[in-house]
Amino acid sequence: MQEAERQGRLPLGAFKEVAKQVLQEDQTQWKKTLETYKIEEDTLFSVELQLSCKQPFELSKNRWILPALCISLGHGRTAYLKGKLSSLCSKGLLFWGKESIEDLCKAWPLFLIFLNLPNFQAKKESCLLLMKDHSLKENCFEDPLGLLVNFLDYYEIGLMTPSLILPDWIMAFSDENSEKLQKKMKDSLDPFDPILILTWSGFFPKILFPQQI
Repeated sequence: MQEAERQGRLPLGAFKEVAKQVLQEDQTQWKKTLETYKIEEDTLFSVELQLSCKQPFELSKNRWILPALCISLGHGRTAYLKGKLSSLCSKGLLFWGKESIEDLCKAWPLFLIFLNLPNFQAKKESCLLLMKDHSLKENCFEDPLGLLVNFLDYYEIGLMTPSLILPDWIMAFSDENSEKLQKKMKDSLDPFDPILILTWSGFFPKILFPQQI
């Protein structure tokens, strides 16, 4: 919380105290979950995937450098995944969420990347720990690489075509309730946003943009 305040990431005015209280509650919940799974906070580590790296090594305490993931997408295409994964422990990946469809969808790409990391000293187990409700999901996937390839294919499509598969809409889709889905879409989107009108006007125009009809 001190770091957030020092970096100026807290809101100003009366909302600052509210934000502090929320952060304090989140920190308390985070520590409770670590205690539940007997994880020492000073054992948490991060992984940085770098194109220049050839072999995993520990740059400093709890900071690992690994080669970027090289993923073959077929048809002569290759994806190199680089970047940083934080909040890792010997049991797996810690994610600030709960056991809900929405939060599991948000954690899914990070968990897939984690599952496909090469073995190195600090990686012991491959679980997903959901910090808001102490849930633990064990890895039960036989082909995590294939799942990551499928996700990257979907990601490529999403770069060119607006996707309706948003985490907050997943339950509305699965219920097959058109009224619930319409309400969720209306509540999530600003019908007067010019960017959304440009990119989404061909999708459900009477639902999302009635003022444009």
